[in-house]
Amino acid sequence: MDKDIEELVRQEAEKLKKNEERLAEIRKKREEQEKQEEENEKKKLQDSILEEQKKREAHLERVKKIREQQQLKEEEQIRLEEEEEQKYEQEREQGKKKRQEEIARLRAQKEKEEADRHHAEEEEAKKHEHEVEELRKRRRDLILKKKEEQQKQEEVELKKQLEEMDLS
Repeated sequence: MDKDIEELVRQEAEKLKKNEERLAEIRKKREEQEKQEEENEKKKLQDSILEEQKKREAHLERVKKIREQQQLKEEEQIRLEEEEEQKYEQEREQGKKKRQEEIARLRAQKEKEEADRHHAEEEEAKKHEHEVEELRKRRRDLILKKKEEQQKQEEVELKKQLEEMDLS
């Protein structure tokens, strides 16, 4: 009977030892799994941070391009206005010179020159109006062209953003 008890004790001791080994393996697997999950979480966080950084950089690049376009537009607008002002000033000087010539001729032939001067001033006004209209038309055309170019560039930027989102 003592042998039976000893055998039972030995069998129970072996079972206990096996259970402890299994428990140690389970703990080890659980620790490895937790460690792997922690590493995965870290990687996800790093990926998320990287993605946000890329988005931020892309946004800053778009803002920079928009500012550059606005600056170019403003510079072009200033240039056009300066050209228009120069042309107007030249026309004004030319008109002034013509009026002085008209005054000299008026002294010689008052009546005939009065009618001629009146007619010349009307023609000058029409010419000036026509030139101003041409300048305005060219300016509008340039502005429309710039807007179309900007729209095309914005569409390209949006397509790039969509492709980047699709790649993410």
